[in-house]
Amino acid sequence: MSLTTALTQFVSRCDPSAVAPPTAYVEFRRLASILTAQLDASPSSHVLLLGQIGVGKSTELHRLCDEHEGKGQVFADAVLRMAQNQSYGLVKPPLDTCLDLNRVGWHDLLAFSLLWTAEALNLRDLESVKRLEEALRPPREVLVGSPFTTLEIPAPFGRKVLVGGPPAPTTTQRFRNEQDAIRKLIETGRAQIWDLSCAVAHEVERRTSKPLVLLLDGLEKMPDAAARRLFVEEGLWIKQLPTRAVVTGPLSMSFAPDFEDVEALFVSVQRLRAVPVVPGQAGFRFFLDMAKSRGAESIISEELLGQAVEWGGGLPRQFLQILSGAAMQAIADGLPRIEEECLWRGRLRAMDRWQYQLGPADYQELEKSDQERDAQARARLLRLAALIEYEKPDGSLRLGVNPLVHELMQRRDREAQRVAT
Repeated sequence: MSLTTALTQFVSRCDPSAVAPPTAYVEFRRLASILTAQLDASPSSHVLLLGQIGVGKSTELHRLCDEHEGKGQVFADAVLRMAQNQSYGLVKPPLDTCLDLNRVGWHDLLAFSLLWTAEALNLRDLESVKRLEEALRPPREVLVGSPFTTLEIPAPFGRKVLVGGPPAPTTTQRFRNEQDAIRKLIETGRAQIWDLSCAVAHEVERRTSKPLVLLLDGLEKMPDAAARRLFVEEGLWIKQLPTRAVVTGPLSMSFAPDFEDVEALFVSVQRLRAVPVVPGQAGFRFFLDMAKSRGAESIISEELLGQAVEWGGGLPRQFLQILSGAAMQAIADGLPRIEEECLWRGRLRAMDRWQYQLGPADYQELEKSDQERDAQARARLLRLAALIEYEKPDGSLRLGVNPLVHELMQRRDREAQRVAT
């Protein structure tokens, strides 16, 4: 294998948007085992999983699937696994790519997730699925012939007939195309839609002979106002979910004064934090092993890899972004390995987004100690990953500035000094 091929394969293995394959997964938190124990506790076990974007929540949920199922089939944009010899059917619907998280509610989440599951398992023939799909269709014109009959007006007399165009969408496709229209239908009969969705869950479980576990991942991307509406104002529906569930949520929600009320809705709240990367300690070795499991030893020196670990700030996604950018730069430069200049350019590429996201007020907040920041500023900086929540070895909490953002702050200060002189 040529070194150029090694670089190309390394870029593919470092794709931050893809979940680590089993061969590249490095054990650190044992979260999957913890989640399994909590899901086993009760048929109504609902777990809340918190953490910044890029801290590894989706990876751990996929690890949970791997531990239970061993292998699975890929459906659409997500993974659904239904092994014949395991205790649960784990379902991970593509919420953040198919639904508008600014306006989503528990009724839409439940209906979409279960209809998506039925489509993925080819179970649209179930009576409960047909009833739910019918309830989510817009009302149709009908002709009332007598007090005892209701007839639909046949085409072309009752409504226009369209020729050509895309095929009629499935219900889950309609969620992507017409979510506002579906939400209006749900609002006219929330209790009915909820009961119909629960019926789908129970019938799917009977057909597959295993209890479902909904992995509602992606909700950490919700804006604060939408998360408050979902978890606080509509929180009563969490207790009524018909299946076991692991739900992700935005980290900023945990800083709200009424978060204690949200915690009470779940059997457990698990919180993932960035990994401290002190040289020689377990966190540092975790990132080294993560890179080596993807083939880093043949394309980058140990010294440069250590620099990438420090710049990664304890966030797996950021670490992989830096390495991926460095490897792509090496390929572009025609180099067989990642050199120091390539790594620096990979770091610059990872820093790009903050140059547009952070304004003067954000830099002022980053200069403050956490005791001086208000909750809103803290939440915004954590959501942008400009501020990182670290888990110290003793289990205590620390909030620190992302090392890439810290470099931007230093550049800003140097530029201000240059202008002043």
